[in-house]
Amino acid sequence: LANPTHARAGSNGDALPAGRHPAIWTVWPRYQRVDIWQVGCVAPAATLRSGDTLSGEDVVPGFTLPVSDVFADPLG
Repeated sequence: LANPTHARAGSNGDALPAGRHPAIWTVWPRYQRVDIWQVGCVAPAATLRSGDTLSGEDVVPGFTLPVSDVFADPLG
């Protein structure tokens, strides 16, 4: 979850340890956006918004979550 004062510039991938990491999700509540970072990337590999779906890829096979559900009001 992104800190509200955190700028999007820079690479989250640089902070990841060596090895295989399929993706890191940075959730931006203020913008209702999810950035997907890959190791070594200087920009998100993808940016998802309402209408898109997050995928667990091969880390959590079969897992999917609509981005709109991430930002839905839990009280309804």
